[in-house]
Amino acid sequence: MAINKLGKELDALLGEGRVVRGNQIPEAKKSPREPLPYSKEESLGGLLARKVKTQSGETILHEELFPASHIHGNVPLSDFSNLEGVEHLLPKNSSPLPALEKIIFLDTETTGISRKSLAFMVGVGRWVPDGGFRIAQLFLTSPPEESALLEALREECEGASHLVTYNGKTFDMPLLEGRFTLNGIPSPFKTMPHLDLLPLARRLWKRGAGSGKLQAMEARVLSYHREGDIPGAEIPAEYTRYLATGEVGRLPTVFTHNALDILSLGALLFAAAAAGREVSPKLKAEPVTIDDLRRAADEATDPYEKKKHLRKLAMRFKRAEEFAALLQITARMREEDRCDPWPVIEALKVLEHKAQDYLTGCEVAKEALELGFWHPDDREAIEKRLNRLAKKAGK
Repeated sequence: MAINKLGKELDALLGEGRVVRGNQIPEAKKSPREPLPYSKEESLGGLLARKVKTQSGETILHEELFPASHIHGNVPLSDFSNLEGVEHLLPKNSSPLPALEKIIFLDTETTGISRKSLAFMVGVGRWVPDGGFRIAQLFLTSPPEESALLEALREECEGASHLVTYNGKTFDMPLLEGRFTLNGIPSPFKTMPHLDLLPLARRLWKRGAGSGKLQAMEARVLSYHREGDIPGAEIPAEYTRYLATGEVGRLPTVFTHNALDILSLGALLFAAAAAGREVSPKLKAEPVTIDDLRRAADEATDPYEKKKHLRKLAMRFKRAEEFAALLQITARMREEDRCDPWPVIEALKVLEHKAQDYLTGCEVAKEALELGFWHPDDREAIEKRLNRLAKKAGK
């Protein structure tokens, strides 16, 4: 996304007109709904935006329309609408995805990672039939204007029936729902089916994508590597600086960062659909819930498959901090395979650092060393943990 070089502080209000990026955007293709009322254009460091009026006041809106010919990584935007196949990868009883123009791709930029944080920028991507991919970015110039931003966000969601995010179920949506409640504004997302791409992306492409963060997935799946992007960890401080000084600073690069996130949501959804079209029956039936994993482990006749399902189940319990359940699974795994160090090490980690049951930890380690046939490296790792546990237990 081409953005002019950083400008000075917030410029004086400009004259009436439309937001321009390259060629003029025709009004008919600008949005799948009537645009919000607006007053005058503004410049945020050379980035044209406009004030929009809501029942609660005014907020800033920046818009970009990416043509269908635009290519994000290895995906032309014209391919975004081909979602056939993604249904094979969704959990059972999921709501089927509608036509692309009914889907909202949403990403936030916030003042922090706690539930008390503010979403000072909310980006919404939507497909405009015969127009391209429109990204609307609502920006909070001061915290007292939050109600106006949320009202404008409701307007942006009109006519949409489904939501797509990346880690939105854990972060973006709980934060936004809290802000809607605090401001006494009905949330447009309360009953909207929500597809969080993070679990799906991890399932399909985690190998080679490290932590599963969005930019790692961009590189792994879309062959897209950002240049000159502002690191996400630096964004809250940039907004805090803007509030304190009024200086725009690197805010235009924050808009770019947010827009790239949203483009990647659309591209990854298309890539998931493509994987679904080629998926094997085995992958279609891949267990996704805890009950599915339990059943798959119980029914598996192949020892490798059984171990795979049990390990996934153990990691689910670990992420949920259900450590007693994790210890039960690792005990079962140790019984079924005396030569696998993974369940031994995982159990010892929990017993030492979470349960702080050092005596039981010593017993587990000693039993493993006595009954198992270990590679020297694995034996050394277990012995180190045993020595540390014994020291903490006072033995």
